[in-house]
Amino acid sequence: AEEKLEKYKKQLEALVSKRTVDLSTRNKQLQEEINVRKQSNEELSKTRDYLDKIIESSLDPVVIVDINGCIERVNDSFLKMLDDTKEEVIGKHTTEFSPSVDGSYASTTGRTIEITQDFITQSKEMLVKLFEEGKVYNWERYFMRKDQKVVPVESNIVFLFDSEENMIGGVGILRDITERRKADEESAEARNFLQNIFETTADGIMVTDDQGCIVKINRAIEHMLGYSEDELAGKYTTELGSHDEEHSKKRAIMLEQLFEKGYVKHWETEWFRKDGSLCPVEINSTFLKDSEGNLYRAVAGIRDISDRKKAEESLRESEGQLRSLVQSASDAILTINSCGEIKSWNSGAHVIFGYTPEEIIGKSFTCLVPERYRENNKNTMEGMLGAEKDSFVGKTFSFPGIRKDGGEFPAEISYASYETKEGTVFTGFVRDITERQKAEQEIREARNFLENIFKTVGDGIIVTTPDGHITMANETATLITGYSINELIGKRSIELAPQESSHKEKGKAYQRTLLEEGVVNKVDFAWKRKDNNLIDVEMSIALLTDTDGTITGSVASFRDITERKRAEQEIKEAKEFLENIFRTTTDGIIVTDNEGTITVVNEATEKILGY
Repeated sequence: AEEKLEKYKKQLEALVSKRTVDLSTRNKQLQEEINVRKQSNEELSKTRDYLDKIIESSLDPVVIVDINGCIERVNDSFLKMLDDTKEEVIGKHTTEFSPSVDGSYASTTGRTIEITQDFITQSKEMLVKLFEEGKVYNWERYFMRKDQKVVPVESNIVFLFDSEENMIGGVGILRDITERRKADEESAEARNFLQNIFETTADGIMVTDDQGCIVKINRAIEHMLGYSEDELAGKYTTELGSHDEEHSKKRAIMLEQLFEKGYVKHWETEWFRKDGSLCPVEINSTFLKDSEGNLYRAVAGIRDISDRKKAEESLRESEGQLRSLVQSASDAILTINSCGEIKSWNSGAHVIFGYTPEEIIGKSFTCLVPERYRENNKNTMEGMLGAEKDSFVGKTFSFPGIRKDGGEFPAEISYASYETKEGTVFTGFVRDITERQKAEQEIREARNFLENIFKTVGDGIIVTTPDGHITMANETATLITGYSINELIGKRSIELAPQESSHKEKGKAYQRTLLEEGVVNKVDFAWKRKDNNLIDVEMSIALLTDTDGTITGSVASFRDITERKRAEQEIKEAKEFLENIFRTTTDGIIVTDNEGTITVVNEATEKILGY
């Protein structure tokens, strides 16, 4: 019995020992599971904290909703975007923050947004897509702020699911695209503004690639050369010009300057029109560079100078006729500078006084009067240069002249004067009235401004608001009007127009055309400079509109044509003056062709010769 008891005792001890080992092993396993779960909970807590920080620190608005679309959580960026508080947002359905009916809404872009039925339909279609796919990206929509302004937003939304794939809600990451919309609208307005300038400027504008291949032209080029844009696109500018040796050399010099400086100004050449005729043009060109500094485009302003060339030729012909008349006149014509020195001397003066030009030019004009009168003539000269000038110019005076041989004769003189950079210059018209027949009419001298009246000037450009207040002006506009840019800004463009009724009526007519047609091309008008002088201008005006077609102002390009009109009038008067001299002078005048055949005679010749 004791043996059995001992046996059972040993079996029991072995069983207890084994059970103790099993319990110890299980205890270790449980401890390890506890440690793993604790570590998982800590990592989960860290992950939640990390996600919380991401959500709260995100610059983009974040919104989390439950399965019904009610807001459970938002970050500060969302509240800031809607100018709202968390208490006023949590629990509300997201649809409460979106415009649900069509109409006009004020926007954070500063413009009015039109919510149309089409937009609402598109929004519903995006929601259908969200429920079908469980996500939607780059959805542009609107949220309503607390102050009832709508905020343009780009949304990225995904549904949230539990471990059993049951939907438990959704998260949306939003982006306020107000500034992007503003930039897009401003960019569209800038493009519209530049396009209006491109199409309405009176000068041609041509864009080429870096090899001179034509990419784009404006309407002025089409009108100038007779080609359409499609016909010129792809051609090289060299195809438009002459290829003779002279033009090729000038073109090579221009291209060298263009590549060296990046621009060229006031280059004159001739281009062929579509009909084969030559069109004289003046070109201002500059290279355009990309962000890396590489040449990729060239833009050129091109002006048709046909009228200017014709006017210059007409002026040269008039000056040539005037020189011929001066040299062939039987009266003495001489010019005297402010020092009293003779600077020019015609053949009539040679005949009357006996001096050749080489003998007399540079000497004092007092040598043409007897010595006893010379002191008096000096005083006269001083009076002509001073305050008494107006009492001399344009009037006729008698004086005793003296010839090279010492012989005296009664003479008559009248003066004209004009200003040069060297000072006042006088022209004297002297007639030997010993055998006087009839007083001559004073020959007018071409004024010094005629040399530059047809020179190229840049177009002035001003931009105005819808009510006519100037908001922008270029440097050429300041040169034309006499106002500085700061003085022009804020001024109403109507203030530049004369107040006479005729100008007002013309201005109203142009305004009506502008409002009806949106553009006024190449019209003549008059503007008043800062110094109150009136100037004639040629204007082209176009309305500026925004993306909605609303008028935002106007842009006007204009050029000063005062000098051109004045030059045309003076040339006309000069011709009339010459014709009057030819008709009324008592001296005979005969005009022949190059073979000596008489073509024209005046009445004096008929009386003298009896024919």
